[in-house]
Amino acid sequence: MIVSVAIQCVIGVSVIAGFTAAATGSIPLAALVSTALLGVAGLFAATHQSARE
Repeated sequence: MIVSVAIQCVIGVSVIAGFTAAATGSIPLAALVSTALLGVAGLFAATHQSARE
């Protein structure tokens, strides 16, 4: 439950970062930030799933 909430928060932040970058014109930076955030979310989910097993 907590993991899915954390992932939703990270995705929300990534979306906001993407919209902000589109508005300011710094698309490469936004792509980097959202990729990093999604990577962290994936790592977090994988860690918690393996801990549960």
